[in-house]
Amino acid sequence: ASTVLRCSCNHKACDNWASYSFTRHFGFKCHKKYEAERLDSYEAARLREARATYIRMNPYVQEQSTRKRKKKKDDDEKIIMTVEERRTQERHWMEMWKDAKNELKQLRNDLKGEMDEEVRAELMADIAGIKKRKGDWARLLGLNEAPPAPVAPITF
Repeated sequence: ASTVLRCSCNHKACDNWASYSFTRHFGFKCHKKYEAERLDSYEAARLREARATYIRMNPYVQEQSTRKRKKKKDDDEKIIMTVEERRTQERHWMEMWKDAKNELKQLRNDLKGEMDEEVRAELMADIAGIKKRKGDWARLLGLNEAPPAPVAPITF
């Protein structure tokens, strides 16, 4: 079986037609004559079967665009993510938070053994930056939010 889609009236390849070519062909005498003379119920059934076979063998794959567009939002409107998008996002945030935690631990260990004051100052600046970044990831994950304060019972 060929992987090229062809029209039944003249067997010319038609899988790469633009809308102009498509409209032109099906308005042409050749195809109109085919429809009038040879297109009966058996031929229509054969064409439906051929179409189903073609689609089965050549499934339509929608390609992802290389550039992702930002979702538009108004100032008072938040972007609503699907559950799967939210899970993926939280998984990423958790990985980044863990990476920052491990990097912070490594820098603190390096700081313990360092004697040069200039290097210690650089390490302290790096630690401060990573602590801020780790805090940002924690804020996105909701890890640094304090639980609500317990309400004292009202006594009369």
